[in-house]
Amino acid sequence: MKNKILLAEDEEHLRFLYEEELGEEGYQVTSARNGKEALQKLEDTRPDLVILDIAMPVMNGLEALARIRERRDGKIPVILHTSYERYRQDPVGRSADAYVLKSIDMDELKEKIKELIQS
Repeated sequence: MKNKILLAEDEEHLRFLYEEELGEEGYQVTSARNGKEALQKLEDTRPDLVILDIAMPVMNGLEALARIRERRDGKIPVILHTSYERYRQDPVGRSADAYVLKSIDMDELKEKIKELIQS
């Protein structure tokens, strides 16, 4: 059975890239365009891991992370995946299981996913 990942990313081309790359790694990926949509899909998909962009319209990744922590008691691993280093020190951001800066090279993200799903 494939591990399931819920990905929240507002940029369509990045969402497609991550879906393709992670699908090739053997994951079943469900995508959302913002934090609100991710929360709506959370219960239906029951993912093994969530990846959240931070800067998104409607509901940003930090707000979605706070709500995930409230709803799921922190049981589901969450990776904040962003272009901005400054959010690393945010109090809500520190509750994420990992913080990965966006890069053309997806190796760090893939390694964090493997690490968190296996633990």
